[in-house]
Amino acid sequence: MPHRDHPRAFGREFAAALYRKKQTLTWVQRRLADNGMPVSMTTLSYWRSGARRPEGGRSRDAVREIERLLDLPSGHLERLIGPTHRTGPLPPMQNALGDADLQADIAETLDALGCPTSDSLRDVTTHLTAEVDESGSIRHCTTKGLLQSTRGVLTEFAVVNVSPAPRTTWSTVSSLRGIRLKASYPHPGMLVEGRLFELLDPAQPGETALYEFTETYPDDHPSQHELWHATTRPSHEIIVWAQFDPHAAPTWCESFVQTSGAEEVAHRRSPAPPVMHIARQRFGPGVVGLRWGFDERH
Repeated sequence: MPHRDHPRAFGREFAAALYRKKQTLTWVQRRLADNGMPVSMTTLSYWRSGARRPEGGRSRDAVREIERLLDLPSGHLERLIGPTHRTGPLPPMQNALGDADLQADIAETLDALGCPTSDSLRDVTTHLTAEVDESGSIRHCTTKGLLQSTRGVLTEFAVVNVSPAPRTTWSTVSSLRGIRLKASYPHPGMLVEGRLFELLDPAQPGETALYEFTETYPDDHPSQHELWHATTRPSHEIIVWAQFDPHAAPTWCESFVQTSGAEEVAHRRSPAPPVMHIARQRFGPGVVGLRWGFDERH
């Protein structure tokens, strides 16, 4: 059943249960209050009519108590509520990279793309998977992400790439799933490039959208022995995973996190394993990443 039908379905079943029990909303309200779960008469009326649906933990607790009062099986009403559309407030954005000039280039790139305002979406999950060749350079990187709409209908979003050195050519994008490439913009400073993606299935407020794409880097791409993801707000989960050439693994590899401009090495392996990853939950703002090399510094 589509999410938009859940409030009506809940209201219809709530009203039917009251009729079968031969009870009124006033009776339900009094019993809830007696059991330490006060709910206003107005709210109960909205629930019964389907004009609103229960949201939040306390409301769902009240629904479970209503099921008990009306002699309904556990979950009979709650299953009709559907997923919550409450997203909670977004904290202010912060500079995750700690470089004012670079952050200015990123802001100009996002502005040139005309991307949605930052308070219209939340990064729930981001997974990066890189294939590293025998020279230690990234050849392919697949990004899979889950976004949540926090205000209005989410139809598009931007992704920004940062290069370790000035460049005139950028990666190409393929294997798009759930999205299409709408626009791209290489910043004149040659360190930043942005892409604007359009969702094939726009997300309604509170709903999520899943996407995936793969980047392939050209041969003249500046040597990049690191892979990282920066977030300007807290993210539910970030995973960064590197897969090295089995015949030419780096001498060492380390995972790191950067918050408030300070970097901390989370884990170091020498020699580097065939694969290495770093995962962080409820992280941000900041940077999560891996770096590797072929010297003996580590």
